[in-house]
Amino acid sequence: MKTGIITFHTANNYGAVLQCYALSESIKDLGHEVELIDLPLHEKPKNLRPLLRNKVLSMAFSSFRDTFLPKVVKPSVEKDVYVFGSDQVWNPQITKKHCLSFFGSWVKNNKPKIAYAASFGLATWDFPKLTLEVKKELSTFNALGIRESTGVSICKDQFDLDTTQVLDPTLLRTDYSSVFKERKTSKSLVCYIFGKDEQKMDQLRNIANRLELQAVLLNDARFRRDIKSVLFPSVAKWLSYIESSQFVITDSFHCMVFAIIFKKNFIAIPAIQARAGRMVSLLESLGLESRFFNTLEEAQNSNVILQDIDYSVVDKKLEDLRANSLEFLKDSLDNVK
Repeated sequence: MKTGIITFHTANNYGAVLQCYALSESIKDLGHEVELIDLPLHEKPKNLRPLLRNKVLSMAFSSFRDTFLPKVVKPSVEKDVYVFGSDQVWNPQITKKHCLSFFGSWVKNNKPKIAYAASFGLATWDFPKLTLEVKKELSTFNALGIRESTGVSICKDQFDLDTTQVLDPTLLRTDYSSVFKERKTSKSLVCYIFGKDEQKMDQLRNIANRLELQAVLLNDARFRRDIKSVLFPSVAKWLSYIESSQFVITDSFHCMVFAIIFKKNFIAIPAIQARAGRMVSLLESLGLESRFFNTLEEAQNSNVILQDIDYSVVDKKLEDLRANSLEFLKDSLDNVK
């Protein structure tokens, strides 16, 4: 079937492009053609500084998009089936005035709609003015696969819909060797966080000292004492730093995911407390909830950072979840043929 994916493929974000890649490859593995549907998301910035920053950032992602992501087409190019997800495509705080488009309000001719690992991004539904319209759109979906347990609850409590919890598409795949070149394992603590105030940097130094590792800060433009900064790494380089590290600290959901895929010791903290559910939900399903901390300050004094993760246990749980998620995706596509 000709399948259209609706996700945040234009975002200059490592997790966004990698989950898009993983989902498109997983659907192609099931024998279907895949293209990305180009829905509007954010308005282009008008000020010079944001425009320049976006242009520089785009350089880190353009090669990956050109090489690994499917062709992008307009919504007017009709498909046999539409797959919505993954990422926070159902978070109105992100999609704003385009919110209903990401629930498929534009799909015509009763074409089948499937959600795979779609995320509300929030633990609760706080958009009462949108409830009736969103419920109307969700009721037209042929299958609803939701990424977080909180999202499953939202669908049940707010929209009276039963759904299936599935893995983020990045976790459907076990081998990313075609995407990046492996680096030699180093005595590094790789940190990928969005807030980089000096207090956090001191806490990062403290943790690195406890672990006797060199702190490496990804996506950072400043010179910092005792911390190696890596400016705007490409997607391949971003992955290679995580894979070659001995420890990972992050407030990014997808950086946490790749720490798990690469079997790294790690700790996760929330970038935005209200959106912590996506981290907590996955960690609980894998028995890794002890690796989550509310702040770096809390983490730096914990002995958890000194404990190795038993990935033989984690991988068994992940294998079962992966098999169930792939079965959901396959059955959902098969049932609309």
